[in-house]
Amino acid sequence: MADPAPPPPPPPPPAGIDARSGFCAATRIFHSTRAPGDLPPESLPMTAAAYAFSLLSSSTLPGRPALVDAATGIAVSYPSFLAAVRSLAGGLWCSLGLRPGDVALVVAPSRLEVPVLDFALMSIGAVVSPANPASTPEEYAHQVALSRPVVAFAAPEVAAKLPGHVRCVVIGSDEYGRLAAPDGRRAAAPAAVAVKQSDTAAVLYSSGTTGRVKAVAITHRNLIALMSLHADNREKVAREAAEAGEEPPPPAVTLLPIPLFHVFGFMMVLRSVSMGETSVLMERFDFIAALRAIERYRVTLLPAAPPVLVAMVKYEEARRRDLSSLLVIGIGGAPLGREVAEQFASVFPNVELVQGYGLTESSGAVAATVGPEESKAYGSVGKLGSHLQAKIVDPSTGEALGPGQRGELWVRGPIVMKGKFSCERSLISRYVGDDEATAATVDSEGWLKTGDLCYFNEDGFLYIVDRLKELIKYKGYQVTAIAAQLVQNYIHASHLVKVVSQVPPAELEHILQSHPGIADAAVIPYPDEEAGELPMAFIVRQPGSNITKEQVMDYVAKQVAPYKKVRRVAFVTAIPKSPAGKILRRELVQQALSMVSKRSPPPQRAHIPMAEQRRRPPYASSGAGGGSVDRRSRSGFCAATRTFHSLRSAGPLPPEELPLTVAAYAFSLLSSAPPLVVAGRGPALVDAATGIAVSYPAFVAGVRSLAGGLWCSLGLRPGDVALVVSPSRLDVPVLHFALMSIGVVVSPANPASTADEYAHQVRLSRPAVAFVAPEVAARLPRHVSRVVIGSEVFDRLASAGGGWAASPAVAVKQSSTAALLYSSGTTGRVKAVAITHRNLIAQISAYNAIREAAAREAASDAGKGKPPPPSPPAAVTLFPLPLFHVMGFGLLTRTISSGETAVVMRRFDLAAAARAVERYRVTKLSAAPPLVVALAKSDEARRRDLSSLVAIVVGGAPLGREVSQRFAAVFPSVQIVQSYGLTESTGPVATMAGPEESAAYGSVGRLAPRVQAKIVDTATGEALGPGRRGELWIRGPVAMWVILKQLQQRSLQTADGYLYIVDRLKELIKYKGYQVPPAELEHILQSRPEIADAAVVPYPDEEAGQLPMAFVVRQPGANLTEQQVMNCVAKHVAPYKKVRRVAFVNAIPKSPAGKILRRELVQQAMASSSRL
Repeated sequence: MADPAPPPPPPPPPAGIDARSGFCAATRIFHSTRAPGDLPPESLPMTAAAYAFSLLSSSTLPGRPALVDAATGIAVSYPSFLAAVRSLAGGLWCSLGLRPGDVALVVAPSRLEVPVLDFALMSIGAVVSPANPASTPEEYAHQVALSRPVVAFAAPEVAAKLPGHVRCVVIGSDEYGRLAAPDGRRAAAPAAVAVKQSDTAAVLYSSGTTGRVKAVAITHRNLIALMSLHADNREKVAREAAEAGEEPPPPAVTLLPIPLFHVFGFMMVLRSVSMGETSVLMERFDFIAALRAIERYRVTLLPAAPPVLVAMVKYEEARRRDLSSLLVIGIGGAPLGREVAEQFASVFPNVELVQGYGLTESSGAVAATVGPEESKAYGSVGKLGSHLQAKIVDPSTGEALGPGQRGELWVRGPIVMKGKFSCERSLISRYVGDDEATAATVDSEGWLKTGDLCYFNEDGFLYIVDRLKELIKYKGYQVTAIAAQLVQNYIHASHLVKVVSQVPPAELEHILQSHPGIADAAVIPYPDEEAGELPMAFIVRQPGSNITKEQVMDYVAKQVAPYKKVRRVAFVTAIPKSPAGKILRRELVQQALSMVSKRSPPPQRAHIPMAEQRRRPPYASSGAGGGSVDRRSRSGFCAATRTFHSLRSAGPLPPEELPLTVAAYAFSLLSSAPPLVVAGRGPALVDAATGIAVSYPAFVAGVRSLAGGLWCSLGLRPGDVALVVSPSRLDVPVLHFALMSIGVVVSPANPASTADEYAHQVRLSRPAVAFVAPEVAARLPRHVSRVVIGSEVFDRLASAGGGWAASPAVAVKQSSTAALLYSSGTTGRVKAVAITHRNLIAQISAYNAIREAAAREAASDAGKGKPPPPSPPAAVTLFPLPLFHVMGFGLLTRTISSGETAVVMRRFDLAAAARAVERYRVTKLSAAPPLVVALAKSDEARRRDLSSLVAIVVGGAPLGREVSQRFAAVFPSVQIVQSYGLTESTGPVATMAGPEESAAYGSVGRLAPRVQAKIVDTATGEALGPGRRGELWIRGPVAMWVILKQLQQRSLQTADGYLYIVDRLKELIKYKGYQVPPAELEHILQSRPEIADAAVVPYPDEEAGQLPMAFVVRQPGANLTEQQVMNCVAKHVAPYKKVRRVAFVNAIPKSPAGKILRRELVQQAMASSSRL
């Protein structure tokens, strides 16, 4: 049968769309200018395999083979290929019982069996999940956790590396042979499997070069659209040839050196089969073997990554071979520079370079050059494929840009993935995608955010500049950046980055690769304290080349702006690359880091000598800019910089570049401390309800044993996030320390949250696993892998002590994230806050420094003839605050590092707390203000023996002067230690130390060691001095990531350096233009004996704007009226601050940390207003 006549030329573009670029100025969208091909109706049930075979059915199938093994020459004809697919499909259906939606992992090199297996699986609706046969057991465990395969088909050399619970069929085994053998079983299977085009056809793995792989769900519709796109391109080439009076190119013979598990190789086989072409398969890439295969099999099409093209230009072997059959090289996987393309064209003038661009998430195809004319657009990746639309979006403003402007590429069309796959099999063996992961990549309108910096020119050609994540930041200029981690490691918080220009590493690599003495090159960021990052080049010299570092740098410097210059050079034997040819920048970054670490002290796993720890931070208390800090008035204020400095002695901190987890740091402090060696010392943990205690030796051993289980059995690795959802039980501190000790990020969440709240937190933190209490497990999103605390699985992990010995020493940077805590749930949906190991280490150091200063002060007083205070008992701290809150979480790490005892309560109850203080001789109680109020007013507290109590540490919300004084009257020997902090500051940035400071009622104490602060006028931005109110800004090593600004806290600092929290800026009530702080009114109300608790919120008023409205809880037996409440406040405040409305309630809603849930009260106020 003759080939069909070429289709007519494409119709003109719709009105409003530029015919050259495809850009629509009204919608700011680029449209494909290619003629749209025919796609089957989306509602028609059809698999990708059935569609490919339908294209073949109308074509003649001459003797050319479908598949050829490059090494052996064994060929598979098209009739044999089709028969083998149908026979194996029958075996999979009838003997193995596979059904639509079942996932099959395929782990093998590119052998003849693999395309047959892929097509057979897709033809019955099973999901193909091809994986790299060179992966490690840990990597397979992660991929299995993502895709949950029913069965794995593996090469013999790979099978042993797969998790033991996965059923495995070895390719080439007798069992596989029986499945593939033709014996009429297909007739017993359904004649036609009804598979929707929207069903998942394949799960491919993406982004392994920048972290752990993600699974991407590709549908049958995606693959059908891809095959249609290639058919459209072939028709365009045939039409152009006919117009030129030439013969169309013959059916391609394609050499596939790119592995079939990669999106590029996987899609090329689909394309080749659907077009009746020949695929020559290579099990592994070898440059010389590829040249031999081109010569032997008369290859016409070679899909390759740019490094192959560079090698063909530079190596003599390519010139010695007969490559005259080669017509086209298809370039994908990474950008190709103009210089390399032009050099290739000069050496191989008859070979057409077809550049293309795609992602795993776009089924591998977005744009390509089609035909000789388009291929001359060197540096471009071609024009949008048919049926596709695109946007170029400014990353900072979100504005859609026009031709010639650079921004992030967004793509929409039928090739865009179904979603990210963090899947879980349901009862009907269907697989569902991870909506949270998908939403971060594809928006609600179907736009795929590629993360690539690109632009379209006026002719609609797409140019890839680089990955947005790979831009280095050199002195405020963006030159490359795989390494946000390097910025966090080596740039101090005071070095602010100003983004001025975007310059990609690919630009420098293209220049370097054009040098005749350079075989290959890669550019990555190198940490520099002054510049932030320096562009560093890794160079592979050509054989016989003696190019020097200086020559490399000079070569680049002549062709770029000064800020783009290469500043460091290293010579290597090879550039590490993925199987698709992408540079493995992460490995090169690690080499750069090792160069830094070799000049740093070696990691200390046990004890860190004090001499090494003493290192002055860049924000120490000496005045900056030549200013002097006011020490005589004790405020710490520097008039020159308008900054308040901590005047407390700073404890030692380990060098910032030293790899160290907070768990290792805490245990290093314990290694010579009494808890491990002195008999009779208190336990590490006590369960308040049961009295069960965990000694320090048992705690440390438990942490190490569980860490081994997490590493070896669960496969957790540094950077993985673990959600921990449980009440405060003894397992939780052990779990927290075990996770942090191996670099896993702890993300503790409230066990009382709803299913919707957990879904939001999971979207924020993307956990690899969740550790949950039994009563919580059912509320977590189904796709999250979970381990129930206290279950047999958890116990096996905790007892896998030998596993730790088998795991490698974990080198975790202090700048790495240790915990993701959730913040601001009282004012809206929670936000996730990243806390580093360095943040927690700094908090521990500050805590110990304050404690040691108090001990020195007591010793000094004794030396001056004052009676020495009694020796403080070993601290026993009661934790009524939950461990998922920053106050409980941070205090626990400080308690453990100090060798003290933590008594944990599963949930707060005043009577139970009083009993615990009495039973366990608690010396310190961490509490929110409501507990202080309750203790001052409770008869139960007076009936208990609380004589052991030495201090009560108050945080979470401001504590009023009146409440403090009332508490002191009832418990005169108990010291109130007020403190102030936020989740974003890892806890306290100010606190009290010693009896003298504790007497400063109403204050939250003085700045913690190494902390600086400003009080900023919110209207003018002016930094204010002592005694003036403004917004609190803080800076220091406790602050998350870099500098904490705009904490929205209305504060003042006195001449003695005491910090007073007036109120949250967001919570100020606006009454007739005045700002009324609700906390001030609440303190007045709480001081009245008839009032058990109170809260003040804004009530809407048309004339005044907002009225202060009080919600009041009466004491039992009290008959307080609304008017009495208003009069009580009016006597103490200016007229504009008066309470204007009152409501009596049974309880004030509060968060677990004791913060008033004002949002709920505002809703009550609004509800009462609507009823009126």
